[in-house]
Amino acid sequence: MNTPIETGQRLTKAESQLWIANRLRDDCPCYNIPFSLDLNLDLNVDAFEAAFDEVIRRHPARRSMVSIVYGAPCWSVDRVQPAPLHHHDL
Repeated sequence: MNTPIETGQRLTKAESQLWIANRLRDDCPCYNIPFSLDLNLDLNVDAFEAAFDEVIRRHPARRSMVSIVYGAPCWSVDRVQPAPLHHHDL
């Protein structure tokens, strides 16, 4: 388990409402909406993964999650780590 580097900022009222809605319904895409891309081109996968990792490194919001701190939901920012992408050559 990765230890957060920053923890404790409380959620806003709107964020708390989204968090509660997500906790009540496991199938609720309140935070994450999965999608796929159909790319009809030659993709440099290594360059794409490097660019994706750089976005994750630069923007702590992309590494944020909600943790329970003293019984209240709070933001936690995870450490930077590579995010391997899964791709299928169809």
